[in-house]
Amino acid sequence: MIRFWNWFFRTLFGVFLWPVAKVRVEGRQHLPSGPFLLIAGSHTTELEPGFIAIWLRRQMRFYAKQEIWKNRFLGLLMDATGQIPVSRSGVREDAESATAKAVEVLRHGAVLGVFPEGTRSRDGMVHAGHPSFVYVASEYGHDVPIVPVGLVDMHRCFRWRGGAARIVIGESLTVGQVTRELGLPSEQIEARSALAVTAYVMRRIATLSGKEYS
Repeated sequence: MIRFWNWFFRTLFGVFLWPVAKVRVEGRQHLPSGPFLLIAGSHTTELEPGFIAIWLRRQMRFYAKQEIWKNRFLGLLMDATGQIPVSRSGVREDAESATAKAVEVLRHGAVLGVFPEGTRSRDGMVHAGHPSFVYVASEYGHDVPIVPVGLVDMHRCFRWRGGAARIVIGESLTVGQVTRELGLPSEQIEARSALAVTAYVMRRIATLSGKEYS
């Protein structure tokens, strides 16, 4: 049922958004055909998950802050479409639960979307990310594609604001590729390696979006 509701709401919201929003997708050829991790930044609006899913036309799940589920209607919507609640409490058990759910998303052939910055960027720059997606990739398999995505002018996506937002998709990479390039052990991802891989991906995102990395 999750696949149906995911498709249903993506189509429903798309009907309303397509006429009023202007979003260009660049680099669509870099999207793998199977499951992958889509890592996006900089995160500037709450609407970005919807725009990415609609304009990329893919079956997607996203990490989302757990506080959204406090709203009963939004919580039902998030559950119906298969989104994954993420606690920002730092409790290890919560992180492990989110990782397990994310791995299942990939195993069912869907795409997992992650905004590693964890919150919206107030200055528009690409900030340091949380390494959660690296642990997901490591748990699923080092060869799972990680697709960096730069988001440009998403706050100007609506036509009456006179602009055009861009979703810029980069070439995919894997945890194994990055650790080898950085000269880090790849057999078992530890905290130092996870942070290094995360920083590498975030710098790639900054380049794609034409923004600074801080």
